[in-house]
Amino acid sequence: MSDQAKFTKIDDGSRQRVINLKLKKDKKKGYFGRALVGAGTDGRYENNISANHFNNDKQLSVLGNVNNVNKQGFTFSDIVTSMGGFQNMGSTGAGFSRGGGKARATSVGTSSNNSPTGINKYISGGINYNNYVSPKLRIGGNCFYSNTQNNAERNIYRQTFFPDDSTTDLSENYKSSSTNQNNRFNVRLEYQIDSMNSILYTPSLTLQHSESENNDTASTYSVTPSQRFLSVTGIAKNSNERDGQNLNNNLLFRHRFGKVGRTLTIGLANTYSHSLGEGYNISSNTFYKPDGTTDNLLNQNRNSQQETYTHNNVLSSSYTEPIGKNKLLELNYAYTNNKNTSDKKTYDFDPNSGKYETPDLPLTNYFKNSFSANRIGTNFRVQKPKYNYQLGMAAQFSTLESMSYLATTGKDSTSKHSYVNFFPIATFNYQVNKSKSFRFRYSGRTNQPSLSQLQNVLDQSNPLQWRIGNPNLRQEFNHNITLGYNTFNVLTYKFLAANLSFSTTENKIVNSTDSVSKGIQLIKPVNLNGAFSTSSYVTLGLPFRNKKLKGSSLNFINSIAYNQDVSLLYQRKNIGKTLTVTQGAGVNFDLLTDKLNFGANMNVSYYNIKYSVNSLLNDNYFSQTYTADISYAFPKDFILATDFEDYVNTGRADGFNQSIPLWNASVSKDIFKKKNGEIKLSVNDILNQNQSITRTTSDNYIQDTKTNVLRRYFLISFLYNLNRMGGKKNTNHSQNIPMPRMMQRGMRNSRSND
Repeated sequence: MSDQAKFTKIDDGSRQRVINLKLKKDKKKGYFGRALVGAGTDGRYENNISANHFNNDKQLSVLGNVNNVNKQGFTFSDIVTSMGGFQNMGSTGAGFSRGGGKARATSVGTSSNNSPTGINKYISGGINYNNYVSPKLRIGGNCFYSNTQNNAERNIYRQTFFPDDSTTDLSENYKSSSTNQNNRFNVRLEYQIDSMNSILYTPSLTLQHSESENNDTASTYSVTPSQRFLSVTGIAKNSNERDGQNLNNNLLFRHRFGKVGRTLTIGLANTYSHSLGEGYNISSNTFYKPDGTTDNLLNQNRNSQQETYTHNNVLSSSYTEPIGKNKLLELNYAYTNNKNTSDKKTYDFDPNSGKYETPDLPLTNYFKNSFSANRIGTNFRVQKPKYNYQLGMAAQFSTLESMSYLATTGKDSTSKHSYVNFFPIATFNYQVNKSKSFRFRYSGRTNQPSLSQLQNVLDQSNPLQWRIGNPNLRQEFNHNITLGYNTFNVLTYKFLAANLSFSTTENKIVNSTDSVSKGIQLIKPVNLNGAFSTSSYVTLGLPFRNKKLKGSSLNFINSIAYNQDVSLLYQRKNIGKTLTVTQGAGVNFDLLTDKLNFGANMNVSYYNIKYSVNSLLNDNYFSQTYTADISYAFPKDFILATDFEDYVNTGRADGFNQSIPLWNASVSKDIFKKKNGEIKLSVNDILNQNQSITRTTSDNYIQDTKTNVLRRYFLISFLYNLNRMGGKKNTNHSQNIPMPRMMQRGMRNSRSND
């Protein structure tokens, strides 16, 4: 929970997932780390290092990473491996190949997977420091630098549907390159003034620089019931550069009174951000008549400059009062004051002067947005040995005001809305026993429209798909209900987890799509009701009871999701319904005294997609994934590992029912007397079949995209582990921490998704 919630014992709904690694007292001195160096064919490489030093309450960590095999950085399994724990032949064998740049993306419902596509180069490094300076003062901080370079090539086919029963078929070749640099600094200062008072201060600073450039060529055919003809051809080049700074300050004062449970907290949160960007858009589009003659030309050569500022401030307070045994009443108040500005200037190229100096008034705008709110609430909490529950309600009185200066008219336009919102919360947690628990939660919250959604300035960076904001947007209000049940046997590792959720949004901010002219669309955000989603999730793990199969298990996963979304399509309310049913099953075996590890998994998903306005977009198909991996420890510390994955689409349109196999393998050997070194030869995508194919379905179009990905390459690497904790070296693999096979496999899968 948040720092304030842990202090007051009142759950405010905020969560941050952490892993708490505890060291025994005699192990709190020393250092551990690992270093990996790898080089391969086609110029592939992977190098990373981590070093950690503990001296009682002082902790210092240094991380570094450079690679071009689509690995973003470090994972939890990398860190614990360097400590000499959680290391086994499964994670040192097939584990690397799984994470070696697999970049397959396939449509899921109406949106595509987030797997990395294109060719990526990552450079990152950081330092983390924690220290108890004195019994009263604890200081922690870290700084981290990252540089990501991406080069991508995409082939796009899009079919767009129009209200007159006509369609357009777009074929586009797109090349892009981008660089994104980040410097992040975080500090945590916790000062215990005395036994009754403490101060917590957590500032953070982010500095960002990004550059991007893309080139694309496209041709569009118009299709009517009577003919098909070339209607638009175009070429475009876009380049953008942006610098930004973001500063956050969070100050929390906490006071305990003499009576147990009576507390007072006062918090101040401040955010300041600034960004300055510049971009160039050069494009040429030719529109044709059905007979092949030129209808008109649309040429753009523009320079755009945009500067944004954000000033957000929140002052909050909370008072808790015990009212009987195990009962607590909280009163809270918060004042919010947010101000945001965006100044966008656009200039057309003047061929006479050779400069960008002709103001483009429809694309020039100064926009200011402010939001202020007073929120008051109360919470009642009961804490019993086996259960606890919380009931709460808050009321917020807010004002959302926007001012826009339109260069076309030279006048200001303003809009102002006032709201009264209620924020109910209800939670119930029941601990049946140490291994079984049940939980229920309901909450409501409001969401403000973003600056880009409000700013009513035309964006024509895509010459065939224009965008504009809407200063009359209202805020959203979201309701969420979740039910959950968990049981876990720490002796057998048998577990069951089930979850059911429902969410609905009032005044949801969605897109309105309309036609400007033939082949050109305008997208504008609007508020609509009718959106909701519900889902269920069940996972079951059944370890084998046979002692010879210790660490082996059967695993089952089932999920069902139904989503109803809304939008405006050519001034008609469009309802999209998506049903997704997924069933997964897997088996893991540890055999021959953990020398042979084998696992197999299958995942079958069924998708049913329907739209109310255009039934031609309805879709009904299956996607299947079959995976298997095996590793074997030979004498002389040789480990052979391989894994195979086959992705299959069925029930789709012609040309999209594909099977994509991916086969990886590695052979490694532990070296040195302490077995703290490893040499490995691995190959990624042995069959050279890796692909990235996505299908995106939207309100009025279907789009298939094929993107370049990493394919077959060989890599040879050297890994060195160092662990000297408690004054003793401990690098022998025989002293590693035992870990259930199902958890090892989960770590490897999480690493492959990084």
